[in-house]
Amino acid sequence: MRAPAILPAVILLLVGAACRNEQPSEGPGEVARGPAKPAGIAARLEGTEITDAQVDVAYQRLMAERNTASPADAAQVASDRRSLAEGLAIEAALYAKAQKLATLPAQAEIDAQVSKVRASFPSSEDFMNYLAKRNMSEVEFADSITRNLAVEKLIQQEVHAKQPPSEQEIQQFFEKNKAGFYRQDTWRVSEIVIPIAGGEEATLAQVRKLQDRIEDGEDFGKLAGAISTGASKTRGGDKGYLRRGGPQFLGDEQIFALQAGQCTPPIKYQDGYRIFKCTERLEPKQLGLDDPKVREECIKQIGQSRVNDYILSVKLEAKVQVF
Repeated sequence: MRAPAILPAVILLLVGAACRNEQPSEGPGEVARGPAKPAGIAARLEGTEITDAQVDVAYQRLMAERNTASPADAAQVASDRRSLAEGLAIEAALYAKAQKLATLPAQAEIDAQVSKVRASFPSSEDFMNYLAKRNMSEVEFADSITRNLAVEKLIQQEVHAKQPPSEQEIQQFFEKNKAGFYRQDTWRVSEIVIPIAGGEEATLAQVRKLQDRIEDGEDFGKLAGAISTGASKTRGGDKGYLRRGGPQFLGDEQIFALQAGQCTPPIKYQDGYRIFKCTERLEPKQLGLDDPKVREECIKQIGQSRVNDYILSVKLEAKVQVF
């Protein structure tokens, strides 16, 4: 189960960009640097200060989200902490704007979201352990939900509810990013995993019987569901789409030689054998706006650009400084 992120999205965005040594694309932009760092203060905006202690807590929670210990690289730690200070300041500015524009969530909305998150854990004990790992009380958790919902409602009201992208905007965005909508050679692949059990000979005999059943025309997906021990068995063996240029793995060149409906011979892995089937082959093609998914992605990215612009405007209005 993937646990929900406690840190606001804007903070995770800034920290993620810092880890890649880049600014978010068309994102919140540069932050004004203050003069000398005031003692105990990490960032400042109109009416609010972000303390080093707040950054300490946020950093601990970031490490919990990453499920890792603090990196040994001092420069990376400093970069993460600066991004957290910036993110906390921007989140504070957005929450203040939400208060001003009355986009705060109702208590019923807060309670419903808290219940939804709690229900995503196998037990109450797991939920409490999740909070404990982040050094967070239930009251603090509910407060984080409140602030996240308030910012979401603010963005919805001030950005998404405004006029949707025009056809001209969509066309211009597509032309500017056309190369990103070129589809490479693509294979949709399913697999059957047979572990080594009872010795190599017994396993090979099982693999040959399986191969015969496939060649006799039995449904590959049903066989995967019944026989495979791979994680994909619940999806009929479906592993999704593969493209050249991705991570290399044993058997990839044999897969890339397949046409739709064809299978590889059994391929031996360290833990057993796998047979792959190409269920769909997509030839290279320049996709256009007549493809609903392309149009949807263009609209989504235009919307994200508008969100970034709005966040930048709020940050500048609040005169955010990071020390």
